[in-house]
Amino acid sequence: MNDKIYKAGAYIRLSREDGNKFEESYSIANQRELIKQFLDKQDDITIYEFYSDDGKTGTNFDRPGFQKMMKDMFDKKIDCIIVKDLSRFGRNYIEVGRYIEYIFPNNNIRFISINDNIDNVKNPESIESIIVPFKNLMNDEYCRDISRKIKKVKEVQRLNGEITGGCPPYGYKIENKKYVIDENVKDIIKTIFDLSIAGESTTKIAFKLNEEKVDCPMVYFSKQKNKELKKKYHWSSSKINDILKNRVYCGDLVQGKTTTLNHKVKVSVLVPKDKWVIIENTHEAIIDRETFNKAQESIKSRTYAKKVQLNEFKTMFKGYLKCYDCHKSMVKKSCHRINNKNYLMFECYTYLRESHDYCTSKSINYDELYNSVLTQFKQDTLFLLDFENKMSNRITDNKELTEIKNNINEINNKINETNKLKNGVLLDLKKELISKSDYDFYSDSYDKTLKELTKKLNDLKEKEFILTNDERIIKNFIKGFKKYIDINELREEILKELVDKIYVKSDKSVSIKYLDDEIFYLIKERSKSWEK
Repeated sequence: MNDKIYKAGAYIRLSREDGNKFEESYSIANQRELIKQFLDKQDDITIYEFYSDDGKTGTNFDRPGFQKMMKDMFDKKIDCIIVKDLSRFGRNYIEVGRYIEYIFPNNNIRFISINDNIDNVKNPESIESIIVPFKNLMNDEYCRDISRKIKKVKEVQRLNGEITGGCPPYGYKIENKKYVIDENVKDIIKTIFDLSIAGESTTKIAFKLNEEKVDCPMVYFSKQKNKELKKKYHWSSSKINDILKNRVYCGDLVQGKTTTLNHKVKVSVLVPKDKWVIIENTHEAIIDRETFNKAQESIKSRTYAKKVQLNEFKTMFKGYLKCYDCHKSMVKKSCHRINNKNYLMFECYTYLRESHDYCTSKSINYDELYNSVLTQFKQDTLFLLDFENKMSNRITDNKELTEIKNNINEINNKINETNKLKNGVLLDLKKELISKSDYDFYSDSYDKTLKELTKKLNDLKEKEFILTNDERIIKNFIKGFKKYIDINELREEILKELVDKIYVKSDKSVSIKYLDDEIFYLIKERSKSWEK
């Protein structure tokens, strides 16, 4: 008789895909009560904890309650999982199958789905029934169908001028399903448009707002909800640009800018502009249309002029440059004409476009940057080659490694000698100089000796490998630099092959982070230890 008492985790879930949240058959309270009634009749199960996810989709398993239950399962706090039915557990056909067919059996978990009559301990055949994957597939298809229907409903709502998004744009609140002007920040919106029309760039507008300590939208909304942000947020040129181009501020409702790939992959993707749903005059405007249109013209003229100027310079440093202090990108700043020649400048994104309070200037022109990177690269290459020479000498002077190599040579010689002796007795047998029994005796003896020698050889080679592994990795790393030892110019192929990031400092010097930078760090640390 099995006297085992199971410690159960009862899982309950509800999401918007289930229709009416308060429908009795699906409610959180109903699921909890049904499981309690079931447990009252079980003598071999005690409840450890109820785990719940309210408002979480069943198409994936990234749910707090579910993840806590899984942690408790792996920590051996529970050995039984109970759900009302399979749809509460999840609606992803493949993932549900993986849990109940592989993960739970491998962790000795009893799985019970009450309404589906599934219990892999009392009725092992229930989990193998064709009905189980069929129900999982139906649950998956149900979710797919609900997702399609929700999308269709939202499309109709958008065309009718109804708001389908949850969070209102900066400058508005939602009241009675309509956008209403937020009086606290409407003047900030007006100031942004006025500055743009006056000729200020989005960068300068963002800079001005940051200098005046005006809360950016993310900070403003978090304060409204009494939430504390984990990282700092500031006004940026891209946020200013988004506001200036958003027709919501002249009274139009613009929706459907993004969509998701499918009902399982909730990754947002951009929708082409001609597919956006735009309904005019749905709410009170903060900016009149004439002002809005003037701002668009102002943006267009500045953007075109800047692109024409900066596109003259296509550099090899795109994607590599970072500020040494804040680690934000170094961006093209401007082109200064000196003696009829243009000079491209780079500056820290934070210092240039957010505020001088958040970082320090790293202004550097292209020639200065090029020379700094070339100089640093050549210095690093010479350092690596010098290190390799020192390493070779130290390997030669390593007494333990020298002894191991000598022992390996000695054992290899013994193996060769033993193989010759073994071949010799075989020849003696063929010439009938020894009997078959003598041959077997000598052959077995030589085989035993070869086995012992081979084991010793493998052990020594393993020790040699461990002692020389770092050196082997380091030599392979340095090999990439050797072919550039005599360079006098920086080439794009060098960056692609060896460089990850280039950090620019205030004094216009640079720090190069190489691909496999942990090896370069190991080399520098070892070099320091040798100097002590």
